[in-house]
Amino acid sequence: MHWNKTYLFVILIAASMFVCACQRMPNTTEGLNSMGQEYARSGNIEGAIRCFKKAAEINPKSSLSYYNLGSAYRIKGDFQAALKNYSLAIQIDPKFIEAYNYRGNVEAYIGQTAQAMEDFNKALELNPRCIYSLVGRGGVYIMLGNRKQAMEDSNRAIALDPKSGGAYSNRGVSYMLAHEYKKAIEDFDKTIELASGSVLEAYNNRCFAYYNLADYGQALRDCNKALELSPRYGGAYMNRGIVYNKLGNHVQAAMDYRKAIEFNPRSAGSHYGLARALNKLGKYKEAIEESGKALEVNPKLAEPYYTRSIAYDKVGNRDQAMADLKTSARLGYKDAQESLKAKGMSW
Repeated sequence: MHWNKTYLFVILIAASMFVCACQRMPNTTEGLNSMGQEYARSGNIEGAIRCFKKAAEINPKSSLSYYNLGSAYRIKGDFQAALKNYSLAIQIDPKFIEAYNYRGNVEAYIGQTAQAMEDFNKALELNPRCIYSLVGRGGVYIMLGNRKQAMEDSNRAIALDPKSGGAYSNRGVSYMLAHEYKKAIEDFDKTIELASGSVLEAYNNRCFAYYNLADYGQALRDCNKALELSPRYGGAYMNRGIVYNKLGNHVQAAMDYRKAIEFNPRSAGSHYGLARALNKLGKYKEAIEESGKALEVNPKLAEPYYTRSIAYDKVGNRDQAMADLKTSARLGYKDAQESLKAKGMSW
């Protein structure tokens, strides 16, 4: 399933990206911030960055300028520059809640979950009723596998704002972690109904919920809808590949996994899924390669070892096949454990 980093990132984009300056005054910090926001809204991020930089030069004590600059760099994908400027905004104004929220957003996206948690906690210390902080922290709890805390933050956010699509989306993912797929679908339905910034992920995650309920037709429709909304959304290609693999359409599954990898080369799940499809298609050498790529991203995944063991066995490399099978079993993969038990072997 795909929610993790991209999921949290999409949730917080639903919030206002820039804090608005009150006046537009040429050659002033306020005017430059306003001009930068206009550039950002029109998609001219480089122009926005130039304006925000100039605003900070005119007034180095303007926390707003550094915050806006951080937001522009975040949109550009320069996350280190975004973190630097959010930190400068916080240094100038230690009570700047939005800066904590968006620094936490970026930290979570790049895998710095401990730092992200600190920032969302600080934002909630400053304002315990901040919806974006609750949604952000809930997303981090999901990344950490802490379903109970994610659920608590989601319920709290919904109580404060029944129209918070991000909170419903988070709660839906929490239900999925508990294998309560029907409840998850209800929350994803609500997210889509509210037309929040989490709609894309709601379609993708609802696809996976329907998949787990064996409603493969609806799962495909949801993945297709996600891709209609965002044709470069790697997570939806990955989930659709999972569905096609289950349906036995391994050719289409392989195509979708390759598209997912094109948009996110570091997706261990996509490399692993592609390896499974390639095994089914008899392309064992390629399956070995893709399993290895999945393990390069995350060496602690059990499934790619099992999939690679099958491929090694098919090409006659029995020793490596057995080594991978035992590694998969040690990592807790039940299919590998059962296979070794059937052979009367330990791991």
